[in-house]
Amino acid sequence: MAGIWLCVSVGICGVFANSEINRIKEEFSLQSEATYEIVRQRLDENDAVLAGIDSLLQTFPEADPKGLREYSHEMLVRYPHIYMVELQPRVEAAQLDRFESWAKASIDPHFVVRGQFKKAAQFGSRCSSRRVSRLV
Repeated sequence: MAGIWLCVSVGICGVFANSEINRIKEEFSLQSEATYEIVRQRLDENDAVLAGIDSLLQTFPEADPKGLREYSHEMLVRYPHIYMVELQPRVEAAQLDRFESWAKASIDPHFVVRGQFKKAAQFGSRCSSRRVSRLV
């Protein structure tokens, strides 16, 4: 009698455990799909913001920095998951010294054009949070 009781108890525990595992798997699947959808939506929003900035710069190549800051600020308020909008200008090699002087006066007194990027005309400061043209 004890053996039958033990078998029935183990069987019931097995059915319960299997049911619980399936419930947890389904809950995990629903949560992962919801998380995926949130991430996909945010990436689409990021693409839309970048496309807006790209269109603005293509339409008005000499765009006013103040206007870009205002637009960027509006985007940051509207999309809180975007923590920074940052643009970096392209500078011709002949203008490097003038640009570096301007950046030291306007952006950061410790600003330097990095050696490896100096050849490729890509710029940044020593501090990764302060780039050439921080808009916001």
